[in-house]
Amino acid sequence: MFEYLAELAGEAPREKPKTGYKARYDAISDLNLAIEFVKKKRYEMAYPFFNKATDKDPKYMMPYIELSKLYELEQKYAEAEAVLRKGLANDPESAAVMSRLGYLLSKNGRLVEAIELLQNAVKSGAYLPSEYYMAYTLGKKGQVKESLDAFSSAIAKMPNDYSVYLLRAEIYTEQRMLKEASADYKKVLENIMGVR
Repeated sequence: MFEYLAELAGEAPREKPKTGYKARYDAISDLNLAIEFVKKKRYEMAYPFFNKATDKDPKYMMPYIELSKLYELEQKYAEAEAVLRKGLANDPESAAVMSRLGYLLSKNGRLVEAIELLQNAVKSGAYLPSEYYMAYTLGKKGQVKESLDAFSSAIAKMPNDYSVYLLRAEIYTEQRMLKEASADYKKVLENIMGVR
């Protein structure tokens, strides 16, 4: 009604916001159940719910990411990679899946492929954690200066995300920069515990 009156008064009509992709509610429910089972360390109960969520809505990327984290927790890296690649096949533009796959590959020493994926994720700008995953991968590759610059950029954008400090501390530790590493570990604890 108000839009109609504003149009009669000579104002330009407002564009309605475009709605993006919305996941199916039953897939979200299955994912939430699976995550609760993981929190309770009932992993065998979580797997079927992750699979149900991916079957019900193959375009919903969170079940792929969370299932890969569970596989990674159980040190089943090949399965984690397979799940992320399946998710990437369903949505090749998903920066979140590209980032998680790049991080997994970098942890397993496949740095060239990881950097390629992470560059695409960072370029898209759709998922900020891709920046600190890229910084981590550069550090693993031995490009410490570029890595620390990328970490600084990520911290400027996400100062309260403890993961960035945790990953940077790992790079500092590998480079024998123990004072800086301990400062970052302290920052992780402060962020987790909410201490200022």
